[in-house]
This record gives sequence, C-alpha cells and structure tokens, in this order.
Amino acid sequence: MAVDFHQMEHKAPEPKRTTLRNVAAEAGVHVATAAVILNGARSSTVVSPGTRQRVIDVAARLGYSANRAAQTLRRQRSMTIGLAAGPVQNPFFAEMATLCESFLLDAGYELVMAMDAGRYLDDRAILETLRARGVDGIIMWSERETEGRRLAEKGFDCPLVFFGYPSESVDSVTADFGLGAQMAAEHLVEVGRRRVGYFCPSESLALWSGNLRLQRFCDTIRANGFHPAVFPYEGRLGDVSRAREAAESLARTSDTLDGLLCFNDLVAIGAMMGLRRAGLRVP
Repeated sequence: MAVDFHQMEHKAPEPKRTTLRNVAAEAGVHVATAAVILNGARSSTVVSPGTRQRVIDVAARLGYSANRAAQTLRRQRSMTIGLAAGPVQNPFFAEMATLCESFLLDAGYELVMAMDAGRYLDDRAILETLRARGVDGIIMWSERETEGRRLAEKGFDCPLVFFGYPSESVDSVTADFGLGAQMAAEHLVEVGRRRVGYFCPSESLALWSGNLRLQRFCDTIRANGFHPAVFPYEGRLGDVSRAREAAESLARTSDTLDGLLCFNDLVAIGAMMGLRRAGLRVP
C-alpha cells in the first residue's frame, strides 16, 4: 500500500494579547490601580499624575487595549450610551453629538450614534437597533409623534431620555424654542427691520417646536407694532437646495421684506444662498 505524505503547514503562534496584569507588572503598580487608570474602573484609590502617566506610557508601549467584551460581562454594563438624532449635516445635531460624546467620555462611557435620515415614522427601528447593541441607555431627539416615541412611552426595556418634545411618561429635556424665536425677532426689530418674515418648510408646521417658534415670532412682531409675514414652502427640514430655491423665488416676487427669521440652520443656509443669487446682500 502506497501512502503519500504531505508536508504539514505550521503556522506561527499568534502573539499573546497584552493583559492588564502585564501592564501593571511592568509599571510596578497593583492591577486595581491600572484598571482605574486604563479602564475607568470605580475605586476610591487616589492616583498621582506621575503614576497615571507611567501606566499610560507602559500600556502604549506594550500595545494594551481594553477587552470590552470581558468588561461588559464582568460589569453587566456595556459603558455605552446610544444617541438617536437627526443627520449630522445639520449643525444642530453635529454639535449635539459632540457635546454628548465629550460629557460621556469624561464619565467613562462611549457614544453610539444612530441617525434618523428623515424617516420620521421609522425611528422605532433606530431604538430597537440601539437596544440590540446592548447600550446602557438612550438619548432620543424627538419633536413630533412617531412610532419610536410611542414605543418609548408605552414602556421600553432600556433607560431612555427624550430631548426636544416633552413627555408626561418619559424623562425629557427640552429647550425654550419659543423664547429663542422671540429673541431673534426682537433682534431684527432692534437693528431697524420693519418688514420681517418667518421662513420655514411646510413640514415644520407639524412640529411642536415649529409651532412654538411661529407663534412666538408672530406675537413678538405684533407686540412691536408690525405685521408678521409667514412664508412656508414645500420641502423637507434638511433640504438646503429646496430652501435656496424658495428663498430665491421669494426675493424675486417680494420687494417689501427687509428681514427673515428662518426655522433652523439648514433653512437659513439655503435662504442666504437663494437671496444672494437673487442679488440681495445678506449681512
């Protein structure tokens, strides 16, 4: 009987993962001290700046990285927070994400962001996706009734906070959108504008915050003895090109306006582009 022998391939053993114990031993500190410095472990231990830097330097030299899966199993927490917000093309949401991440990192958490790209009736999927990622809690931007909002208000098995539209059954943080519109309108009047209009996509009129802005704008302009003008246009909240087209059309058909209050930053960006294309100077 003939037997063929094939040379077996021998793989080089994979390098062992650097552990927290390796770092602690190399830096000459207790494992618990290294855990406080590198993993944000809770402890009453006070660590000097010199010791902290030494441990960080050793960890970098040895290529140490925290084992998140092991930490999650041990703590029964992922140390992550989900943010369900609008697209970061909107400067408001970009700043919101930046501030949330900065605060969470200082507290030892990481941010997982899921963007709502305008599918307002489909944000339930965003909440379920973040929950499936095992986040410890969710911050949800909400300014209208949606499937996701209704799911959260019925009872959601993950700690959740609304930002934007207040709720009677879910913890919420809200801004005074009405006061903001009032202050903006008062500023336009103070700098000498007398024929001021409110410029917004029609979609915004269905929003709680949109109605607040509109009502306070109108009240403020009337209180100063002038007539408020409202210019809604067909378009989505984040559609800059549609805002540009609408503003250009408005500028070419109306020669009475000398000031505009826009619904949000993206509408304002589109409005400035449209007004300039129509030959108007925007300070």
